[in-house]
Amino acid sequence: MTIKLNARARQNIEDLIESAHAVGDDPQDAADLTMLLEAHDAAARLEAERDAALSEAAALREIVAGLGDSVTRADTTSAREDAEVRALCERVGYGAVMDAASRLWIRKDPLGAFVVGPCAGTVRALLAKTGGN
Repeated sequence: MTIKLNARARQNIEDLIESAHAVGDDPQDAADLTMLLEAHDAAARLEAERDAALSEAAALREIVAGLGDSVTRADTTSAREDAEVRALCERVGYGAVMDAASRLWIRKDPLGAFVVGPCAGTVRALLAKTGGN
């Protein structure tokens, strides 16, 4: 549990440290208070880092869930152009077609372009780890 110091409490502790130095109190008292503030600051930084990591993990879980939709879609959707695209992919390579399509789309629409992601095996493994589809 982290105790959050408000500005007034923090200032009071800093004043105690300063007065301990000024009046010649036991230097250990000032050192203990300084260490308390440093520990509090370190705990606050760690708590902020933990919150940021949890937020990032939640965002990644959403991305992984979306990738699962792509894998499922491959089994359930067909389009007129599939045969033509399949022939091109077989001729130059699926990765080459995906990479070229992604690069060309980014040039055409830098904000809305489709971006090539991880392979389906990676997506399935991530979904299995996170309890996704």
